[in-house]
Amino acid sequence: MPSIPEFFRSSFRTVRGGARVLLAGLLLVALTAGVLLSVNQPIEAAKQSGSQGNSGNSVPSDISQASGNNGNTGSGSKGTGSQKGNEGAGPNGNQGNSGNEGTGKNGKQGTGDNGNQGNHSTGNNQNGQKGISLQPAPTSRSVTQGGTASYNVVVKATGGFTGSVSLSVSGLPANTSASFSPTTVTIGPGASPVDLNVSATSSTAPGTFSLSLKGSSGTVQSAVVVVSLTVTAVQHQPFSISGGPTGLLGPGYTVPIDLQLANPNNVSLSVTNLIVFITGITRTAEAVANNRPCNPSDYAVTQFSGSYPFIAPPGRSSLSGRGVPAAQWPQIKMLNTSLNQDGCKGATLQLSYSGSGQGN
Repeated sequence: MPSIPEFFRSSFRTVRGGARVLLAGLLLVALTAGVLLSVNQPIEAAKQSGSQGNSGNSVPSDISQASGNNGNTGSGSKGTGSQKGNEGAGPNGNQGNSGNEGTGKNGKQGTGDNGNQGNHSTGNNQNGQKGISLQPAPTSRSVTQGGTASYNVVVKATGGFTGSVSLSVSGLPANTSASFSPTTVTIGPGASPVDLNVSATSSTAPGTFSLSLKGSSGTVQSAVVVVSLTVTAVQHQPFSISGGPTGLLGPGYTVPIDLQLANPNNVSLSVTNLIVFITGITRTAEAVANNRPCNPSDYAVTQFSGSYPFIAPPGRSSLSGRGVPAAQWPQIKMLNTSLNQDGCKGATLQLSYSGSGQGN
């Protein structure tokens, strides 16, 4: 193999050695660029979004409505060098429940950032429609024929109403009357009581009836409220009749009888069929000893001739006190016969009476 001069051999080594240094430098630059690229690469922040809360129920009343956000914002650390940073951003909000919505609204709203921030309340207080309400107590009453039932009615303003209110009642049975005391009331804040008196007569039919109450002030009217009225028949006690001739009897003489009536009931009675009859005669001892007769056949009775029904008020009354002419009273006449009537001298007549009375 031919030999290479030493000069050329040295140059080749020099060139080869320089190439190695150059390759090492390029590799170092590439590694450095990779490290810088890794260090300076932007890291995308993780984001978290909040969840929406539940919606409340809606009811037809004046209750509050609430809504709001309570945000929780997280903060992270940003890495340097080879450390990877965790960065959090965004609202982690919980939306409040929606409240019950009615005529009036009381809103409650909350917001939050960087932790929990206090609630902030907003909303409107809105009153309902202006009106009138009636509250009767009790809602049912019983009354006997000829009696009176009373109710207490509380009249209230609603929705800020103020004004004069008059009350009315419908559904009364026949022969029944009603009155309010006072007849009108002026209401505003608060309430005003009114007494309702329902009077039944002796002619009011027994039964249970619904009475409708209503309050009015111009175009503003209350809702109709209903109370119950039960009418019961009077349990009548027997009335009594008494009386006697207003003078002495003799053959051919007639005397009237002023009947007395005692009515123990608390309602007037309509009396008919008044009848007087002789039930017995008590002679004197002398007439009995001498066997002198006196019989009911020695007398005649004329019955009441006035008009019926005859009204007997509660308590005691009489034909004369009721203005009935004496000519219409029952009458007793001692007959003038051909027989010996000496046994009737000083005799006492026993009289009985009957009649019919109705309270309705």
